[in-house]
Amino acid sequence: MSAQCKPWWHSKTIWLNTAVAAVAAVEASTEILKPIIPSEALGVVLAAVGILNVALRVATGQPVVVKKAPAPPAEPAAGE
Repeated sequence: MSAQCKPWWHSKTIWLNTAVAAVAAVEASTEILKPIIPSEALGVVLAAVGILNVALRVATGQPVVVKKAPAPPAEPAAGE
């Protein structure tokens, strides 16, 4: 992994989107947020999530690496 890259679990954008997906999945199956967030406010909540995504993307200074790069081939020992 190069010095400029960071592992995916350090990405605030990935964590935000994971949290939003988890809340959406729970809400779809339980409707637990319906009494808390009125349907009229849903557009505002979705816009806020979009704005947060854009803000995090603009603030991103490093690419994310999902898996490590393969190790370079070993150098043959002297005399081989």
